[in-house]
Amino acid sequence: MTEPGKISEQPVRHQRADSRATVSVLVWGTLVAVVVFAVSFTIRLIGYDNLSDLVGEAGVLALLATPVAALVATAVELRRADRRAWVMALVVLLILAAAALLAVFAPH
Repeated sequence: MTEPGKISEQPVRHQRADSRATVSVLVWGTLVAVVVFAVSFTIRLIGYDNLSDLVGEAGVLALLATPVAALVATAVELRRADRRAWVMALVVLLILAAAALLAVFAPH
């Protein structure tokens, strides 16, 4: 306990939410996308263009899904530690879901 008017000499410790799952999802998602793109490139060099296109599309899907999966991991990690950030992560996920549904099912 410090006396009034004196500054405490103890360091301030902030509680931070664990972010290991989010970082792991981002790293692994990126690595998967890079490997799939490399495989697609190799297949194209061999001369199988149609197969290369399919594999390349899988790489694009992996690349697009990575931040969404990371946002889900963030929401799970923040569920108890930071309610406001958890709610914001869920709102962003709902917005992404709505945008995806509109992109797929809206009349063109």
